[in-house]
Parts: sequence; structure tokens; C-alpha cells
Amino acid sequence: MGISLTAEDVADSILRIAESRSSLIPRGPHYPVGWQSTAFMAVADLVPWWILRQINRVTSGH
Repeated sequence: MGISLTAEDVADSILRIAESRSSLIPRGPHYPVGWQSTAFMAVADLVPWWILRQINRVTSGH
């Protein structure tokens, strides 16, 4: 899978979150940065933990 983010991607996300109105209402400690983490977070909301663990194991090469 690999990491395909740049420092600018992360900085842009931090700035967007900090400046958004929704940042006044906490939604949790995790914010996705990039399409891969956004997709994994969406899948994590839909599947049981044991399936998610298998997905993570296969995609990470372990």
C-alpha cells in the first residue's frame, strides 16, 4: 500500500480542520488525510472489526 502523502497534504488537512466551523464541535481524534485513509475509515464504519483486521493484514502485507 505505501504512504503517498506529502508534508503539504498533511498541512493542508490540518489547516482545513482548524479553520472549519465544525472543528468547534469535536468529532473524535481521527481525521483522514488522503484518499486511502478516507476509504479505510469509511469501510471501518461498515464492517465488523474482525473483517477490518483481515483487510488491514492483507493490504499491509502481513
